[in-house]
Amino acid sequence: MILLGFELCLFYPRTIDCRSVSSEEARAYAEKLNIPFLETSAKNSDNVEQAFLTMATELIKIRQARGNGGGGSVDLKKNKGKSSKGCC
Repeated sequence: MILLGFELCLFYPRTIDCRSVSSEEARAYAEKLNIPFLETSAKNSDNVEQAFLTMATELIKIRQARGNGGGGSVDLKKNKGKSSKGCC
């Protein structure tokens, strides 16, 4: 899990702080949950790549903690024909 903070200032002048939650509040909440916190901006590409890398790192940690970090393969055909949705 990762907590991402971003601004919704598209409709506000840059002189107005349009955050609903301060960086300090978000960081404290993330620390309480023991998860990473990043502030991102899709408009400026700030920390977007870092957010994906952090998320991937966290997923790898979870997988390794579960004992499934060995890079094994997944058999996508294993449940073929058993889908209740009729698609695949």
